[in-house]
Amino acid sequence: MVLLLTVLTASAIAAEQSIPDVQENHWAYDAVQWAVDEGVVAGYPDGTFRPDQEVTEGEFLSLFIRSFEEFKTQDETEDWTDPLYKFAEEKGWPVRGSKPDTSARNKPVTREVVAEIIAAADGINLTGSAAVQYLLDKVELSKKVQLENILMQKPIAMLLEKAPFPGILLGASLPD
Repeated sequence: MVLLLTVLTASAIAAEQSIPDVQENHWAYDAVQWAVDEGVVAGYPDGTFRPDQEVTEGEFLSLFIRSFEEFKTQDETEDWTDPLYKFAEEKGWPVRGSKPDTSARNKPVTREVVAEIIAAADGINLTGSAAVQYLLDKVELSKKVQLENILMQKPIAMLLEKAPFPGILLGASLPD
């Protein structure tokens, strides 16, 4: 699975700095720039992001955890991923790179594993394709809620009140 971002250091790169291997016309540019601005990613020690490289489970955990809270991952006495895995284990997330076998930390993470971790963070214990389907369903529900929120804005809601069958726009069936 090719994802857009990787993280190996704890300090965020300033937004003004260029991202040498992510050009403005790259499909991931906006996402990488957002992640840099928000301090979610810092890139590799050489300053690159390698956006077309497969993301490892350890890198994904770093991205995922940092996307919703500040997190210190660097300590001279431990592997940079140790605190991430400790955090994930404390949360009960199904990570593959837990001790004693840490080999999965540096292997590409699959969509299924990503979905399992995200579902577990949501409090749902699913595996494989069921976890993937759970996330797809959440995206569809989110899109529907966003559409309903847009349609309920005052000018549009007033228009819907005057429409002969406003439910049609919200997914209702035609009357008999």
